[in-house]
Amino acid sequence: MLNQLTVDVTFSGLVGGAAGAAHIHCCTAPGTSIGVAVPFPSFPATTSGAYSHTFDLLDPVIYTAGPTGFLTVFGGGTAAGAEAALITGLNAGRAYVNIHNVTFPGGEIRGFAALVPEPASLALLGIGLAGFGFSRQRKLN
Repeated sequence: MLNQLTVDVTFSGLVGGAAGAAHIHCCTAPGTSIGVAVPFPSFPATTSGAYSHTFDLLDPVIYTAGPTGFLTVFGGGTAAGAEAALITGLNAGRAYVNIHNVTFPGGEIRGFAALVPEPASLALLGIGLAGFGFSRQRKLN
């Protein structure tokens, strides 16, 4: 569905203790430190597990707020602006997920996010390609 982001995270083997927080950082640039864009609510406080949550990207409360928050700095104060910045960052490979715990307050696990199209998008692409192939074949005959 448009304007939604589903986050699926599987993690294991945290040696610094149970996860205390997890979130998406965006939009990195070489040599810079970037703040939290989207915190993960109800992330499991364990050393291994799975997390899945769907975010409404047009809901301003999912983004960090305040004068230095993602909503203000990257979104210009609007959810639509924050959504555009987050999507741009994800598409450019400039967003990462971070899992923090007591021993590693800066994050024990950090990984750049990978966009995966939803199954409906893949099916639509397949139908379009099949139609293109059929159209191409008719012109050859």
